Amino acid sequence: MKKNNYIIRSIILIVFLFNLSGCDDGNVQDVKNKIQVIQNKYNNQEFEEIYDQTSNEFKKVSTRQGFVNFLQEKYLLLGGFRSSKVLFIKEKNENVVNITYLSVYEKYTLAEDITFKDEGDGKGLRLLQYTVDTGGKIVPVTKTESSIRIDIPVN
Repeated sequence: MKKNNYIIRSIILIVFLFNLSGCDDGNVQDVKNKIQVIQNKYNNQEFEEIYDQTSNEFKKVSTRQGFVNFLQEKYLLLGGFRSSKVLFIKEKNENVVNITYLSVYEKYTLAEDITFKDEGDGKGLRLLQYTVDTGGKIVPVTKTESSIRIDIPVN
């Protein structure tokens, strides 16, 4: 009888741990969904609409036109977005979520680091920081399979 009790408890514990490990935090899932929206807007070149979804802190350090110019340049350099895979997820104090992706674009594959923050203004998690790792510090930058490499000399 004790052996059966032990087996049942073990099975319940395993099922509980399995379910717990498969759970995704609500804030993390919310950020993943918002990033998908940004990726779709990027492919449609709706850069101003992306800027509208940024946090107040982001807007203090980046003008609308500066951000739009940055994304236009990124689009010319990398091409359209194809897919991404999560490399790292960090959540801090339930109001900051950072996700690092390995992203595949038409021309290059590289890492992107994206941070969202809830500023407590009732607007929820909004884009705080966005970094494209063109220097290969997180993962090496590689040409995507069907891309053509063009080297432009810098003066």
